[in-house]
Amino acid sequence: QRADNTPLDTAAVTIENLDTHATRTTKTDGGGFFGAVDLAPGSYRAQVESFYYCFNVTPGLVANATLDNLAPETTAALAPAAPDGQNGWFKTKPSVTLSAMDNCSGVAATEYSTDGGATWQPYSGSFIIHNEGTTTILYRSTDRSGNAETAESITLNVDTIAPAITLTAMPSQIWPPNGRTVNVLINGTGTDSVSGLASVSYVVTDEYGLPLGIPARALSGTSSEWTETLGVEARRNGSDTDGRLYIVVATITDLAGNTASVSTTIVVPHDRGRP
Repeated sequence: QRADNTPLDTAAVTIENLDTHATRTTKTDGGGFFGAVDLAPGSYRAQVESFYYCFNVTPGLVANATLDNLAPETTAALAPAAPDGQNGWFKTKPSVTLSAMDNCSGVAATEYSTDGGATWQPYSGSFIIHNEGTTTILYRSTDRSGNAETAESITLNVDTIAPAITLTAMPSQIWPPNGRTVNVLINGTGTDSVSGLASVSYVVTDEYGLPLGIPARALSGTSSEWTETLGVEARRNGSDTDGRLYIVVATITDLAGNTASVSTTIVVPHDRGRP
């Protein structure tokens, strides 16, 4: 109609697609959809509906159109590409990169969740998994036709924290220096609340070069206590004014391959009043 609300004798309505992969149809007053049509004078209500089609041009310039009813596909890439620890664990915080493809209308949005789908975050670029332990990432995309992808998932085990260990020797001072072998108890404790404990190993050094050793021990669970027995020689040279020193170093390893070391000492003093 005109500005003064009087009807036009004729009118032309042009509908332009904003995407080269879309098609359009129109209808008036609740009727069926149609292409171009002549309208008699009167008032009409116009409705526009747009669909996405994919076009495949074959030899001979024949274009085949297919309705876009396929959801996009999203893939996840990790850095590091595979767990850099042991037993399927990452020892460094992994980065996740999502890539989405759609064969027709194009990807409209990609999103991900790290809490089982309770909340979703829009994907705008690579992100890092900071949580220790096991995290399942859900991810999905939607195309511009409204086709939604069923969420895919990937599960990551992350343990970047070294286990904790304590070590003591009982007794830590050997007296008298009578040349006999004395059994010293090496007591240890270890904890790891993420991947769990795997093993503890030892290196024993005698200042005088006597070969000594303690076998490695397998561990399990998130905490452990253990005791080893080490036989040391209760002897020191008379000229050794600071006494004979034994050093015990224990290294604990968790299931992810993280390690921590601690040491304790045993001494055969020169005399009772001097260490």
